Amino acid sequence: MSTPLKIHAYIDGFNLYYGALKGTPYKWLDLGVFCQRLAPKDGEIERVNYFTAKVHQQPGNTGVRERQRVYFRALQKYVPNVDIVYGQYRAHANLMRLLTPGDSLETRELSGKGKRIARINERLFKENHRWKADPGPPVHVIKIEEKGSDVNLAARLIHDAHTDTYEGALVISNDTDLSEALRIVIDEIRKPVWLVSPYRKTAGMLRDRLRTKPRVIYESTLKRSQLPEKIPDSTLRKPRVW
Repeated sequence: MSTPLKIHAYIDGFNLYYGALKGTPYKWLDLGVFCQRLAPKDGEIERVNYFTAKVHQQPGNTGVRERQRVYFRALQKYVPNVDIVYGQYRAHANLMRLLTPGDSLETRELSGKGKRIARINERLFKENHRWKADPGPPVHVIKIEEKGSDVNLAARLIHDAHTDTYEGALVISNDTDLSEALRIVIDEIRKPVWLVSPYRKTAGMLRDRLRTKPRVIYESTLKRSQLPEKIPDSTLRKPRVW
């Protein structure tokens, strides 16, 4: 029997949450099991690198920081090969223009990068003239951004490839900022990379770098990759509101 391929996983936590987990009951995710289910059949996940940030308390979502803290502790207690790498969340006030959709557009969920949203807005305005042509004066908004995780992921991915830490990499993200890092690892260092997009479609800039077909996350994979409700040998358990 051949030796399994040594694979390290690199997870963009922000991308994973907003692309596959938000609004689902599957946030209590066992990252080790999850990555192994997404890995190639001849591969074994040796390490999971989870790039995330500690969230700010949010209006209307009390307890979010405590739930996240419990989840991080559960991962570190139950998943022996996980390494949590922290970036930062930054909240600041911005002046932005307000677009007001008509009734038929209010429930539409918009996601992805700003350019994609702009294209959707333009198309919707052409289809439905209740979308206001003049949004009026700019308004102050609180903008929360995650900083550092994409850079940390790219740096770790390239460094580990150069030092021959892994034989292959599993990257879970749809962030086009990782395009050059993928090219370096695949074309220059010549390590195989399997990309998993948390969104329905994989960004073309990432897909074009690959030599393997992008993988997708099915609901069944999330459902079958959950941590125990109570973490053994600890007082940690899944939050009631999660």
